[in-house]
Formats: sequence, structure tokens, C-alpha cells
Amino acid sequence: MLFRSDPDLRVQQALSMVFSKMTELGSVRQVLLWFRRAEISLPKRNPDPPGDRTIWGPAVYSALLRLLSNPMYGGAYAFGKTHARTRVIEGRARKTVGHKKPREEWTVLLPDHHPGYISWEQYERHQAMLAANVHMKSGAAPKAGRGGRALLSGLLRCRRCGCMLYVSYSGSQGMVLRYQCRGAHMRHGAPRC
Repeated sequence: MLFRSDPDLRVQQALSMVFSKMTELGSVRQVLLWFRRAEISLPKRNPDPPGDRTIWGPAVYSALLRLLSNPMYGGAYAFGKTHARTRVIEGRARKTVGHKKPREEWTVLLPDHHPGYISWEQYERHQAMLAANVHMKSGAAPKAGRGGRALLSGLLRCRRCGCMLYVSYSGSQGMVLRYQCRGAHMRHGAPRC
């Protein structure tokens, strides 16, 4: 499929604003918070009914991350970015799809294939920013709560929204611990539970 920018000028402006805010602010979370504070809706495709109808809604972290990570918007054609895995569970083969591959293992990557919303160089700068902001991958620096005294770290979930509770330490010697729900706040910019 050949890439073409959306014919809707409002969609083009919204997507361009996401990329310019990423350049300006340097993180997906800050872009999310900026869009939420400014009360600017972003487009997404409506699966029901079939067709090319665009619906608008508040910014969501996962959608912003997918948008900023997609090489298509940087003018590149990419194919084979994911693979399937098959495992045997209780004597039956289970296949899961959509597992991301490292860029070096993609089947095809053609930079400057078509006009993008941003240049390939800008896309690469955004990817470097995203990589620098990662905390949860292996080899990342330890964060609050790891190796601390909180016995239930990573096990408790919020009763209201179902997100995992985070642990924070306070007090003069870091001996007071608190479990907090920041899931909706982190993902959607919503108030804390």
C-alpha cells in the first residue's frame, strides 16, 4: 500500500502537531500531558462501521507511542517488523503473533520511500529520544521500589481502575512506603485514583 497523507486537513494538522511537540518536549508522556491540558483531540480510525471514517478523542499514551514509532510517518516503507512464536503448552502448540523484531531483523526497510509527515532524520531523532526514555527494559537503571522493603511490589492492583500500584518511599531514611495508583494518570493524563 502506498502511503498518502490523509486528505482531511484537520487530521494532517493534528498529526503534524504530535511530531512537533515530540521534538519540542522530548517524551511521549510530556506530549500526552500537553495534548490533555490543551484539550486537543486526536484522530483515530473507527472500526465500526467499515470505511474510512475518522473519529476524534482525547490523546492516549499507547496511540501516541505507536504513531511516533511508525517509520511510515518518517517516509519509510517497512515490512516484517514482527514475527510469530509457537510454544507447546500442556501438550498443545500455541501460536502468538505480533512480537516485535529489532530493526536489524526487519525484512524490508526503505527510508525516503515516500513523502512523510517528518523527515527520516527527524524520525531517527525521535527514536533516539524514545530509547533514552525507556526504564522498563532489561539493563535499565533500578527505579524506586526495586530492592526495597515493599513486599507486595508488583502484585497489588487498583480497585478502581485495575492498574498495577506503584511503590514510593518517603521519610527521613526512606522507611515509609506507600502504594499508589498512577496508571490512569500516566497513560491518559487523568487524575490519580
